[in-house]
Amino acid sequence: MTLALRVKRLQLAFVLWVAGAACFLAFADDGMRLLAADRSQSALARIVTAHWRPGAELIVAGDYEDYCGITYYTGLPTKMFRAAAGDLQFGYRKGDARDLFLTPEDFDREWASARRVFVVGDRSLKIPGAVVLLDGPRQVLLSNHPMPEK
Repeated sequence: MTLALRVKRLQLAFVLWVAGAACFLAFADDGMRLLAADRSQSALARIVTAHWRPGAELIVAGDYEDYCGITYYTGLPTKMFRAAAGDLQFGYRKGDARDLFLTPEDFDREWASARRVFVVGDRSLKIPGAVVLLDGPRQVLLSNHPMPEK
């Protein structure tokens, strides 16, 4: 008899635990959807991918850690400007990818080139003559050339 009561309590506890977990997961999912609109670079990546041509450049201006989603979503090589601090400091100093870190002169040369350059950064990023492709809640996507009409 004691065993039967114990089994029913365990079943009830399990059912309550599953119901609580389901509620928590629904709450967490809603939170992720709210954050994604503010933090994700997927919308920027769709624009870059749609207008990407051979020879184009993708540059993250600022902390790469804040905008690394653009590399993930596009799968394209990404250069960094003003990013030689933080987690990338060691790779910048000791690594074999120094050409991925642009100096101000390198950036100016890329920006003035005939090829398309996409730059992702925070909303304070201002580049004279830039075409704003997307102005998000926390980030901006700029280009050095207007997009062709489709």
